[in-house]
Amino acid sequence: MYLREVFLRHAAAYPAAQPEDFLKICYQGEFGAGHLLRSPEAARQDLFCEYASAAAEGSLLEDVGGAYRLHLGPARAAGLPPEALWVLFSAARPRGCEEGLRARTAALRELAAEGLLPFGADALSAALARWQAAGYPPMRHSAPFRAKYRPAYRVIDAEEARLLPLLCRIAAEKPRVVAIDGRCGSGKTSVAATLAEVFRAPTVHMDDFFLPPALRGAERLAEPGGNVHYERFAAEVLPGLSSGCAFSYRIFSCARMDFDGVREIPAAPLRIVEGSYSHHPHFGDYADLRVFVTAERGTRLARIAARDGESYLPAFREKWIPLEEAAFAAFATEQAADIRIETDQFPKF
Repeated sequence: MYLREVFLRHAAAYPAAQPEDFLKICYQGEFGAGHLLRSPEAARQDLFCEYASAAAEGSLLEDVGGAYRLHLGPARAAGLPPEALWVLFSAARPRGCEEGLRARTAALRELAAEGLLPFGADALSAALARWQAAGYPPMRHSAPFRAKYRPAYRVIDAEEARLLPLLCRIAAEKPRVVAIDGRCGSGKTSVAATLAEVFRAPTVHMDDFFLPPALRGAERLAEPGGNVHYERFAAEVLPGLSSGCAFSYRIFSCARMDFDGVREIPAAPLRIVEGSYSHHPHFGDYADLRVFVTAERGTRLARIAARDGESYLPAFREKWIPLEEAAFAAFATEQAADIRIETDQFPKF
C-alpha cells in the first residue's frame, strides 16, 4: 500500500511523466543515489552549480518509497547552504537488491494495468523490458519530464530526511546552543553528529558527565535526573556556553571510573549539547533550541544490543531506562522540547 501511495502521488504531481520517470522512482527508492558518489568531487561541484540556478518553488522533500528527493531550489529558499546539502547527500548508504527492485516494478505494473498512471501498461512493459535487458542501470528523466518540470534535486536517505525540519529551523533561527535529549538508543549521538557536520558545530557530550561512584548513593539515584553530574556540568560548561567563548571541560570515563583527559570546545556560531539529561532543569534555559529524540522501545533495545552487546541489555532494562524515564516524567522533558524527532519512522511533511 505504501508504494502504491507513492506512485499515485507522483502520477498526480507529474502528469507528463513517462515510464522511465517512474522506473527512476523505483531505482531511487530501492538503491538511493550512491552511484552518483563514485566521483565525489565532481558530484559536489555539480550539486553546487545546480543549487545556484534551481527554481525555488515546490516542495522541499518528496518521498520515493524509502528514500527522499531533496529539491535544491526550495532548500536554498529555506536557508540551507549547499555545504549542508552535500553532507546530507554524501551520507548515502549502500543498500537495496534486485529482488526489492522487482517488487517495486510489480506494484507499478499493477497501477498501469488499472489505468492509474499517465501512460498505458504496454508502454511501461516495453520500457521495463529494455531496462531489464540493460541490467537495470541508473536512469535519466525522460525528455518531456525534464522540459516541463526542470528537476533539480538530490536523493537522500530517510535518516537524513528526518532531520530536515530541524535543519531548516536552525538555518532560520540561528540558535547559539542546541540541546539534544532523548531516550537511550534513540539516535541522539547520530543526530548530533549530523548537525555538527552540517553546521561545523562543536559538541558537548553528556556521557562525559557520568556520575562518579562516590556520588552514586541511593538518595542521589532516587532523585529525578540525579543520574548525571549536573553540578560539574553547571560549573564547567554553562559559563562557556553562555559567554560564547572557547572553553574546556574534564571528561569522566565510566570505563576507567576516573577522569580521562579534557575536551576543548572552541567558539563557534552554533554549539551542541547532546545526551540524556541535557534538558535538566538544574541548567535553566541555557539552550536556544531543545530537541527530543525518540524511537519505539524494540528499536532502541535492538540498537543498544548492536552497539554495546546483548549482555548489557539487562542493565539498560532494569536500571538506566527506568532512571531516564523517571526524569522525563518528572520534568516533562519530551513535552517541553521545541522539536521532536522519531528516528524509526518515515518522515512526514
